[in-house]
Amino acid sequence: MRFITRVPETIKAVKALYQTISTEAMQPALLDGYRYLSVDSTYGGVPQRWLVVYSDAASHREVATLEKKIAKAQGVAETSFKRLQHKTFDTYSAAEAAVADISKSWKYHQPCATIISVPHYTTPGRPNKTDKPTHFRYRIEGKVVANVEAIEKLKRSKGRFVLATNELDTTLLDDATLLDVYKAQNISVERSFRFLKDPLFFAASLYLKNNQRIMALLMVMGLSLLVYALAERWVQTELVKQEQTIPNQVGKSTQNPTRRRIFQMFEGIDVLLIEQNGHIQRTIVNITVIKSQIINILGIEVKKVYFPDP
Repeated sequence: MRFITRVPETIKAVKALYQTISTEAMQPALLDGYRYLSVDSTYGGVPQRWLVVYSDAASHREVATLEKKIAKAQGVAETSFKRLQHKTFDTYSAAEAAVADISKSWKYHQPCATIISVPHYTTPGRPNKTDKPTHFRYRIEGKVVANVEAIEKLKRSKGRFVLATNELDTTLLDDATLLDVYKAQNISVERSFRFLKDPLFFAASLYLKNNQRIMALLMVMGLSLLVYALAERWVQTELVKQEQTIPNQVGKSTQNPTRRRIFQMFEGIDVLLIEQNGHIQRTIVNITVIKSQIINILGIEVKKVYFPDP
């Protein structure tokens, strides 16, 4: 079986590739703003072809996010370092240990510190030149500076990812096609599996004992998400075709609502069953104008569910 998958960034080999392969060494891709470089790898005992991919747009976006984190972290570091400067310590080593302890959690910064000895005398007032201090205490001076090496190392990894395939024959699957196939997943049902990360789904609470049940669940999920994706595409296409709009999350009109937004709008619809004279009358309640609009767009089969014939 042949596979194409994204390699986790936590793997040491991936981190090493990010640092050793420059963007200039990569080949421009047909996709605008992308570059890539193919390397051979054997991971988990399986010979593979890894494609190191760089996206210019992703790099700018991720670096901007990183810089915001750095600025926020600097404020936190400076506050804690100022508090430390107001303290004195019994020994020089204790002051050193305090600096090391406070900065060990800093990811983007490092202290530029000087430890100053402060003499203490037994007699009150200003000491004479001939007086000798009875003991010394130590305080810290300095500032918080950027850890340039660590930041540059992080920036080199931004906008990059690694694809892996066990198809080693480039005549059957060349590098450009490998990237195209992976990118195509973003416009198909695969991206819908992101809902598994949603804490509201409680994916961690699912447990299946054997392989057959796992495969059965994947089949059901795959078919459900296919319908989920088709519903989004159908609604977006029909809104454009019929020159209609629906409100998005902030109340603005849109012709490209996400499937999540569409399903959220259907919350609160209930089935009311009224028993009278031995007969049960079934009524759908809480159908608003917007919900009715979407139901009509989805077509006759969906309308039968919400507006059954009497």
